[in-house]
This record gives sequence, C-alpha cells and structure tokens, in this order.
Amino acid sequence: TGYRPDDIAVAVGRFMLTGTMLVAIPTNAIPTVRSGIQLIEHLCPHMLGEDPRLLAEASDNVHVPTEADGNCETEGTTGPTPTASLRPRARLVRVVLSVSFLLIQAIVAIKVPGVADVIGLLGATIASAMILAIPAYCMGQIQRMSPKKRLLQATFYGFSLLALASVPIKLLGWCKVIDTSIP
Repeated sequence: TGYRPDDIAVAVGRFMLTGTMLVAIPTNAIPTVRSGIQLIEHLCPHMLGEDPRLLAEASDNVHVPTEADGNCETEGTTGPTPTASLRPRARLVRVVLSVSFLLIQAIVAIKVPGVADVIGLLGATIASAMILAIPAYCMGQIQRMSPKKRLLQATFYGFSLLALASVPIKLLGWCKVIDTSIP
C-alpha cells in the first residue's frame, strides 16, 4: 500500500510471513483434530476400529525394557507413555480430519476478504455458542435434572443455536450466494 512495488525488504518480509503461516496454520489445527478424534471415538467408536489394548491379554502386553531398546527406566518411574493411538483406522481418520480442516480454513481465507470479518464471526457466534452449550451439556451430565433445570438447559441450548444461526447466513453472503444488504 504505502511501499514501492520493488521494495526488497517488503518482499522478504512477506515471504517470511508466508513461511510462518504455512507452519502456524496446520499447527493450530492439532487441538481441533484431537478434539474431532475424541468426539468420533465417543459418538462412533466402531469408526476407529477396536482398541487392541482392550482386547489383548495382559501377558501379551508385558514388555521388559532392555538397554537395547534405549528406554530403560530407573526404579520408581512409570516409563514412556505411548502418544499415538493404537486403533487401526485412527491414523486415516486423523489425516482426513486434518485435510478437511485445512481445506475449510483455506476456503474461508480465500472467500473472506478481511481478517476482521473472520474474527468477528468467530467471536460473536462460535464463542457465544460455546459459552452456552458447554455449560448446558455439563449441567445435564453432572447435576440431577429437575424440570426447572431442564428448562434452563433447553434455554442455553436454544440461545447457542440462535448464536450459530448467523454463521450460514454470513458465509453465504460472503460467497455472494445470497444478498445480505439492507434495501
């Protein structure tokens, strides 16, 4: 904008910012993918396959670490904890979720001209829905539900859906599918 088109410092800065974003965007998707895997595991456990840790005999899983393994533990430690899921299709589901979330992020970044619009959309709608939906869900899981509490829970869920209702309208307006201007 205020810089000459042939300014080398601006070109280098843009290149470095692009490199940073190429690392930051997938990295920021990691918690979302983990949450998606946990949600799928809770709602559709068969999709990830059977967990071999639950099916194997205890004697099959016993492994005494040796120096050759490179992970001998001193007395009193619990040993390394596996971080990767042992379920057979979990890796495929993780890849599909990661690619899907990156595609959604790319489409939103291309279609929405201003970052302020995205931040406003997320802050005003999704954050509001989470602030209402999470307590409503926890209320149903933790407390005994009286009719009054059921009504409060339904109210929370209703307002969270109302907060999310503007998302499709806003997205369709940004994509020029519908006209959201006021006559």
